[in-house]
Amino acid sequence: MLKYKFLIYGLVLLIVFSWVLFAETLYVDDGISDEPASGGEAGMELAEWFTPPIYPCQILAILYYPYNTSTLHWKVWDDDGTPDPVYPGEPNTVLDEGYETPTTIMDWFRVDLTTPIVIADGSFYAGWREDSPGYQNGWDSSPPQDNQACFYWPLLSSWALFSDPMIAQYGDIMIRAIVSYDMSVEEQTLPNDHSIKVYPNPFNSQCKIITPADVNIQIVDIEGRIVENKQPDNSGNCYIWQPRDEVASGIYLVHFGDGLTGCTKRILYTK
Repeated sequence: MLKYKFLIYGLVLLIVFSWVLFAETLYVDDGISDEPASGGEAGMELAEWFTPPIYPCQILAILYYPYNTSTLHWKVWDDDGTPDPVYPGEPNTVLDEGYETPTTIMDWFRVDLTTPIVIADGSFYAGWREDSPGYQNGWDSSPPQDNQACFYWPLLSSWALFSDPMIAQYGDIMIRAIVSYDMSVEEQTLPNDHSIKVYPNPFNSQCKIITPADVNIQIVDIEGRIVENKQPDNSGNCYIWQPRDEVASGIYLVHFGDGLTGCTKRILYTK
C-alpha cells in the first residue's frame, strides 16, 4: 500500500511540475477588480507589461476582465520602443491584434492569439486600443501594487506609466497572459492532408523542414521580407535552412504552398 501511495504522490508531482514547466498564467493583479479602467478617448491605448521568467516561451492567449460588452480591440506589442529607465522599452511593434466582443462582464474573458508568439528575451505588452463606444476593463488599485500599467495618449505621442507624477494613478490593469514553455516540435496540417514538421525550434545553426508533399516553401521575416525560397532536395521532401551570415536572429515565418498561400509556421532563429 505504501508503494502505491508514493506512486500516486509521484504522479501528482509530475503533473504539477509539467504544468509549471510548460504552461503558466502571468499576472500582477490580485484577482479583485476595484473599478473600471478606460481610455476615455478614442485613439488611446492601454497596456500591462509582462516579463516571462523563462526564455524562450510562446504567448498563447490573453485574459481580459471586461466591464462592458463594447468591442474589444485587443493588441499585443513588443517592448522594442523608446528605452525607459523605469520600465521596459515602450510598446512599439504590434505582434498581434484583433477584435472580439466580450461574452461576459466582471469575469475573465479569454482571447486566443492568431498564432502563438515566440518571446526570446525581454518583455511584452498586452492591452487594447480605445475605440467608440469605449471598452472598459477591470482595474486593481488595492495594495500591493506592481504599477505595470501604461497608456498612450495621442496628444502626447508617447507612452507613460499610470504611476507617473502627471497621472499618479497607482495599480494594474486586470490583464493576464497565458504562455507556454513547451517549444517542442509541433505537427500541423496543410490543405490536402499534408502534415509538416519543423525542428529544432528554436534553432541556432540550421533548421530541418520535412513534409510528405512536394510543396514550395518561402521563409520571410516578421516585416514580410522574403529571406529565402526553398525547393525539395535530393532526399525527397526534406528542406534544410541554414541562414546566411547576414540573417539576424529573430522570428521568421515559414509559408508552405504556392507563394504566400497555404500553411504558415512560426520559428525562432537564435545565433
